[in-house]
Amino acid sequence: MGAVDGALRRGDHEPLGSITSLFLINSFSPDGSVYVAVNPPSWTLCSELLFYMLFPVIITLLRRIPANWLWTSASVMVLCMVGVQLITLYLIPATPASALTPISETQFWFGYIFPVTRLFEFVLGSILALVVLSGKWIPMKMYQALLLCLAGYGVALVVPFVFSFVAAMVIPLSALICTSATEDMRGGNRFLRSAVMQWLGNISFGFYLCQGVVIFFGRILMGNATYSTPIAFLVVGGFFVAAILGGWALYALVEKPAMARWARPRRSKTTEGRQPALVT
Repeated sequence: MGAVDGALRRGDHEPLGSITSLFLINSFSPDGSVYVAVNPPSWTLCSELLFYMLFPVIITLLRRIPANWLWTSASVMVLCMVGVQLITLYLIPATPASALTPISETQFWFGYIFPVTRLFEFVLGSILALVVLSGKWIPMKMYQALLLCLAGYGVALVVPFVFSFVAAMVIPLSALICTSATEDMRGGNRFLRSAVMQWLGNISFGFYLCQGVVIFFGRILMGNATYSTPIAFLVVGGFFVAAILGGWALYALVEKPAMARWARPRRSKTTEGRQPALVT
């Protein structure tokens, strides 16, 4: 991704990239210097904004699916993900070649960045949530789901690059998430319920948003310096700690106050002073 790497190294962005990033629509552009503008990992926010805007419609339609058709619907979503990567591999121009990946910048955008092609994953997750809530998730132990993830990772290393985006790991990760959710509903997952894991979970999204800034721009500031192996491990550890602290800061100073201010249901005058009824 020559344009991507060039933009990151220069530290500048075209006005289009900055403006579209502000309004979270930058990842709809196939231009690498636009979809990674300002903070590269924030391209995911464009996808999430689209997903959450469509969610009321999506969940309304999914709830109309008979319970015995949920698994079929989930399978269709997986096939759609594979179809996206087949289109990426055979129909999207493979030139000019990317400087950072074995595919073109446009292929990387269509198969990985473009919010519309990532919509199938969101729908799959919604379907699997209904599967778990209906009690129809297959009996599986956590160690089995973890082994499946390990196998999926191995597959991702040998399949064509575009299939490593989503297709190779979608089934293993779905199994891990659904198995974990099922155990959690039954009162299990004591390790994940621990204070440390809860804290890490809370700051995880902030960590994700910060890691690109730390890695990309930290590397640029360091220039072409080389280090011995022990020092190199310390540098990597320093990057990790910096990203953790940045994630905590975003959670404590931005996400948590915003949730406290806006993530509460509005009370009508007729329900003022009463506890809102739970909708089931």
